[in-house]
Amino acid sequence: PSTTLFRSGAVQRLGRLATAWIAPTEVRELRELSRYRSSLIRDRARTLNRLQKVLEAANIKLASVVSDIDGVSARQMLEGLVAGHKDAEELAKLAKGRLKEKHAQLVEALSGRLQAHQSFLIAEHLALMDHLEGAIERLSQQFQLLAENAAGVVVETDDEPRREIARALSGD
Repeated sequence: PSTTLFRSGAVQRLGRLATAWIAPTEVRELRELSRYRSSLIRDRARTLNRLQKVLEAANIKLASVVSDIDGVSARQMLEGLVAGHKDAEELAKLAKGRLKEKHAQLVEALSGRLQAHQSFLIAEHLALMDHLEGAIERLSQQFQLLAENAAGVVVETDDEPRREIARALSGD
């Protein structure tokens, strides 16, 4: 009867069901680290978007002047806002590099009405982004370490699929 074909052992013996390939432990560990790192990167992007939303609610249009709201100059200006500095002229002086040329635009962009709760939210978003950046960096280092170890272990085998994985991991 056809119901006996659904027994995996019988189906495999008949050659109708290919055996499942299970990735080596090293590859599964790398996949897990990579997926988690990707989720943290998405979390960081969401946090940056939330920060931008708080700034827009406070009528601070920093993103219209700076190319990277998370850059060095913008970060110093945001930290100045959180510290209670309200003078847009003084905050604009924190600009670095080519952004100094946009002083007048920065003064206008930083002339918002930041409330105490918004200042608190900005500080929380900045702290969360710092935490996420640290976690992403630690995951990247761990991934690199495991990838190097996995490549060394996998190359020493006679198993062709594992050698292919080693070549992929080492970039050859």
